[in-house]
Amino acid sequence: MPRFAPHGFIRQYVDLFRVGSPSVVAETFTDVAAADDNALVVSVAMDNKAYTLAISVFTDGYAHNVTCKRTAVSTGDTPGILTVVGTDNAGAVISEVLTVSASDTTEVVGLKCFKTITSITGSTWAKGGATEDNIIVGMGTKVGLLRAAAADADILNVYNASSLATIASFAGKADGTVSGSYFIATGANASIDYVAVYLHVQSTVLTAATLATVATSAALGFSCEVEEFGFHVTDVLA
Repeated sequence: MPRFAPHGFIRQYVDLFRVGSPSVVAETFTDVAAADDNALVVSVAMDNKAYTLAISVFTDGYAHNVTCKRTAVSTGDTPGILTVVGTDNAGAVISEVLTVSASDTTEVVGLKCFKTITSITGSTWAKGGATEDNIIVGMGTKVGLLRAAAADADILNVYNASSLATIASFAGKADGTVSGSYFIATGANASIDYVAVYLHVQSTVLTAATLATVATSAALGFSCEVEEFGFHVTDVLA
């Protein structure tokens, strides 16, 4: 059987698994819903308990952040905190703690984007008067990306998908996680489509890569046979 010096082949093998610069992703969001301040929990008396959820998935099907607002009924309560548990766009279980504001006019805005909501639980609340204050929990204007962006600057722009005009008041955010990478849906009303253009974080993990010893330079008397070569594609970018 013919034998050959593998230097050129090995160079291609190494290049195949090289982690280079992040890829640019253009992700389309269709009919993004407007913010809804009582989408998850309709006005209910505050308590240290798991609140009944109106929905577990947002109406437009996208990942969104969670908001909450308290309304005083008599003497103001000690509002306490809400613990939100759910999953992100990658299907990972995530949670976030929201500190409920003592001000009736202040809406607390969460930073993480949830694809699904499993539970919302109040704790450290204390009644201040004869009647409990009320609380609502809703959906914010942040829309989660499908992949993680490493930094704010990696979310390059967001466009109106119809006119391709830049959304003027666009503000991006990224922290290297899927749940913390999002854009702000400005003027969303369930009919506006957006295109988010961003650089996503690429994985640097190569499964069992350390098990293979690869020759990268020629050596006298060295030869080999290539009997089989294969690889597994885990992600394909549009």
